[in-house]
Amino acid sequence: ELKELLDRASRLRKDISEILGKFDTRKLFNEISSLEKDSSDENIWNDTLKAQSLFKNLKSKKDKYDLYDYLDYKSKELVELCEISLDLNDDSSLKNINNELNILEERFKKASL
Repeated sequence: ELKELLDRASRLRKDISEILGKFDTRKLFNEISSLEKDSSDENIWNDTLKAQSLFKNLKSKKDKYDLYDYLDYKSKELVELCEISLDLNDDSSLKNINNELNILEERFKKASL
């Protein structure tokens, strides 16, 4: 069953990598940095609507970046955990790996990428 989990985790990792490869995360990071700089302007609240829009945009971009980062990190982690468990012939973590994989698959499906 560990081999099946590794195959499943590897497929998911490949799918996530393909999708994330289409996004320019560096550009997104730079946009976040720019918005954070703009948000620190002492006159930001002189125009309340503009400030609210800026912070909403900043939150949206940060959420997107955090999601990308989570999907990338977690998919790598699960593949590595499967590989280690398989190498050690240790199936004690089967249930945990399966649960984590289910959560990641669901999160990936729900993500509007």
